[in-house]
Amino acid sequence: MTHLSDISQALKSDERELFSLIATNSGEIHLQDIRTVEISSYNHDIYARDKLIARINHDRDDFVTLRWIVIINNVEIYRANTLAKCYHYIKSHYKQGTLPIQREQTESVTTTNETSYPIATECEKFGFKLHDDDI
Repeated sequence: MTHLSDISQALKSDERELFSLIATNSGEIHLQDIRTVEISSYNHDIYARDKLIARINHDRDDFVTLRWIVIINNVEIYRANTLAKCYHYIKSHYKQGTLPIQREQTESVTTTNETSYPIATECEKFGFKLHDDDI
């Protein structure tokens, strides 16, 4: 004979599994997936899973009272007097879906030839000879 409490426990377990499966498959990012990477004491990157969503930096200028800054896409979007307030701002706006989307950062790539060519042409103007490791 099956007890009513056993059936209730089984239904709750199935319900938890179902919600977990829906969240996993929908690509939803939970607030637990947001993490901070400390670059230095005054610079932090905020990630949702592996995607950068914001940066928190410290403003060292004189006469600034709100020194902590939230930056997205190299634009200041929020200021506060503590790091914790900036982090809370990011988390709450991310949860609401009102945080601007961070664009991918593309790094400029230069080869040694692109760097060496202007130096070589300037050296030739003055009659200097280029060797493998010095001028």
